[in-house]
Amino acid sequence: MDVPTRPQNIGRNIALIRLLLVMKRETLAKAMGVKEEVLLNIEESPIVGSRNLELVAKALGVTVEGIMNFSEDAVIEFMAKSDAKGSNVINTVTEVNDSSLNTLDKLLNSYEENKKLYERLLNVEREKLEYLERLCNK
Repeated sequence: MDVPTRPQNIGRNIALIRLLLVMKRETLAKAMGVKEEVLLNIEESPIVGSRNLELVAKALGVTVEGIMNFSEDAVIEFMAKSDAKGSNVINTVTEVNDSSLNTLDKLLNSYEENKKLYERLLNVEREKLEYLERLCNK
């Protein structure tokens, strides 16, 4: 049975990368030279124009390809491999989506950092669930 794939959402990728880098929306907006509302619109949009995408990538210190190809599954897989080995797995980069790792290579230097990153991802998922619950209750 084929598992359906989720459509690519560039704005969500940007928001997740920003959160993984522990960066506030206000900070990223300032780095981009735009108002926070503009960045909020970008993060909520499934499609982002090339000019805005380049601004975001530069401000985050990642590549446009890293944003486009960012995958939550690759991050989780990376952390699972790290957890299973109990040590730094930066040397196994070729086994995971390289473009996703471009975004994370600054963060994933040790086992403890991997655990913290996983906790942040869980918090992001919880926030998404709370948001969806609020939408359903309206």
